[in-house]
Amino acid sequence: MSTMLSLKNRPVVRFDVSKPEHRQIFFTFLKTNSWIHSPYRFYLEDGYLDLPSQMYQWIATYYLGNEFDPVKAKKKTVKRTKAHE
Repeated sequence: MSTMLSLKNRPVVRFDVSKPEHRQIFFTFLKTNSWIHSPYRFYLEDGYLDLPSQMYQWIATYYLGNEFDPVKAKKKTVKRTKAHE
């Protein structure tokens, strides 16, 4: 099967920054400058000019939100065990 045909058979999905697999696919793209290793075709949301820029912005927002959002920070607290009591 040619590369062009295999590209068309990949499912089109929305990039989900919360999925480690999607982040890994983007990281591989950054290293190779190619989507050939991706099992998906991500679509571009309205308001963005290109897919990598969209992904960069979403990843930055995701990680900064996890680090600085007080609600999410509370969820990261260590659960107390009997050893801590």
